[in-house]
Amino acid sequence: MSFLARVSARAARRGARVVFAEAADDRVLEAAARLEHEGVARPVLVLDPAAKHGHAAARSSGLECVDPSTDPRVHDLAACLVALRARQGLTADEAQRLASDPLMFATWLLRIGAVDTSVAGAV
Repeated sequence: MSFLARVSARAARRGARVVFAEAADDRVLEAAARLEHEGVARPVLVLDPAAKHGHAAARSSGLECVDPSTDPRVHDLAACLVALRARQGLTADEAQRLASDPLMFATWLLRIGAVDTSVAGAV
């Protein structure tokens, strides 16, 4: 059994939730849909508030989508960022802007245990 087959089988047994931070990218949507279709993982797509053009395809994919611009957990992330970076001068407004970033939000979902792993870096 190949390495990829072993990883896929292990993920499928665990029912792993995988967050994808770049949901506006067609390659990411295709990969997430394939993981769902093959039963390897349960994808979670993070929508990019700055890339409204990609939302329609992600939302119509049938996969779970989260939008940092409307998700209530974004406020918890912003508060955490301020607590961690206030000494370095991070303001509440800047933390709120950072919290809406898809990569930052995907990492937050991983940190709080809402997902099991994160895939990013396609763009």
